[in-house]
Amino acid sequence: MKYISTIEQIALAEGIEKGMTQGLEQGRATERIGLIMRLLERLIGPVDAETRETIERMSANQQRQLAEDLLDFKQPSDLQTWLTLFGKSQ
Repeated sequence: MKYISTIEQIALAEGIEKGMTQGLEQGRATERIGLIMRLLERLIGPVDAETRETIERMSANQQRQLAEDLLDFKQPSDLQTWLTLFGKSQ
């Protein structure tokens, strides 16, 4: 059996914790984007691939704001206006 020093144990534990945290954040981002896309499609119709990529590149805070603001969208131009005003990557 290989001996693992205390420092190695701490590093391993930190690596596992960091990996779990990153995995959880990626899962949250996937769910957040999925929900935004479903709501947009229900409210204004299909969203093109370029717009989806723009939304995927936005910060988590921008995506959360979009998720809230999109409830007021009535037509595709509302989304485009929002993206022009607020959708630039931070």
